[in-house]
Amino acid sequence: DWNVSIGTTATDEATGTHDVTADPDAAIVDEVQYKGAVKGDDYTLVGTVMVKGTGELLLDAEGNPVTASKDFTAADTMGKESLELPIGDCNLAEGQELVVFEKLYKKDSGNDAIASHEDLNDEGQTVTVHSPKGKTEAKGPDGEKTIPADEKVTIVDTVSYENLVVGKKYKSIGTLWVKETGEALLDAEGNQVTASTEFTPKDTYGTVDVIFELDASLLGGTELVAFEKVDRDGKTVFTHEDINDESQSVEIGQPGIGTKLLDSLDGDKSVSADTQAKVTDEVDYKNCLLYTSDAADDKA
Repeated sequence: DWNVSIGTTATDEATGTHDVTADPDAAIVDEVQYKGAVKGDDYTLVGTVMVKGTGELLLDAEGNPVTASKDFTAADTMGKESLELPIGDCNLAEGQELVVFEKLYKKDSGNDAIASHEDLNDEGQTVTVHSPKGKTEAKGPDGEKTIPADEKVTIVDTVSYENLVVGKKYKSIGTLWVKETGEALLDAEGNQVTASTEFTPKDTYGTVDVIFELDASLLGGTELVAFEKVDRDGKTVFTHEDINDESQSVEIGQPGIGTKLLDSLDGDKSVSADTQAKVTDEVDYKNCLLYTSDAADDKA
């Protein structure tokens, strides 16, 4: 009689760590170490995924338990086998802890397991779910939060993301909204002003810029808010849409002037009644465009 035993270590398929990203392709790889097997005999591993917080089975989108099995022939009395359990279509939550239970069966010898490893408190069998999330910051091309009202302006919305899958292609899709009305900003043709950027993360966290170009000549005094959603394979993985978030907002400055009239001779407000008298009007302006040769050519 052989005393067969197993031990397991569960990790995220993508990173090999105990942290798994909630993603359509998410999967847990459970490495099972066995000892006491009969060399050359056939065995079957069966794994199931449990929710640690409830002690219940993790269910997929159709309400079925997440389970997987693998047949193997023992190459020696000791060895290891890996079992992959896909969890991408399950209702995963941030911070959720999942535990993999394993049973080992002697193939074609009945339904009784000859070994098992089922411990809800075993950290080696546990992975923690992290949901994709992010935030955004909208600004002008030089980092300014107030942009002059012009026929061609640029707004850069920087999306900071966490918990994305390395090497997978994502798309960040941005829209502009008018804070005062809570409605989407429309262009001259009545279309919503949008912009998008595709990117492939090199790490689970990072930033990406979404660049809007629009005619803001009639938007002086308007506060615009950039909404963002990040998609993968046509499915939204996270959004950041808060009409009251100052970091997502920019103001289209209303051009304006103020003046101060002074005596040119001594700079006071009294002018002598003289044929040589002069006054100087000092004009303070704001939210006007910077002068460039290109701008001058455009106006010409």
